Amino acid sequence: MSEIAATRKFHRIFFAMIAALTSGISGCAFMAGSVFAVTAAKPIIWLMILLAIPGFFLWGIAYPLYKNVKKRREEKVKPLIEAKLDEAEKGVREGACTAVTATYATTQPTYARNLHFPKK
Repeated sequence: MSEIAATRKFHRIFFAMIAALTSGISGCAFMAGSVFAVTAAKPIIWLMILLAIPGFFLWGIAYPLYKNVKKRREEKVKPLIEAKLDEAEKGVREGACTAVTATYATTQPTYARNLHFPKK
């Protein structure tokens, strides 16, 4: 189950965050160029406008990009998570998890009091 949680979090959020941050930082770079163009000794207004437009666009697109990448990654990872859940369910049906439960019970004393092991 920890694999599922790690896969879900990593694949959903990490790549979406990287895409949004890349967009936002690129927008900042364009805006910095725009500011430098207008504060030069002789202001270059056309360059300021030329650099400000993609800067504002990249700033504005960052959050929708985050949501879109997150949604697409969720759809891509969903079959993998379903396969892991099916595998875990199959293991529970076959009784393969009793060893794992027993190991966890020996390391967690509060959990061990509430366990009911099947008799063989």
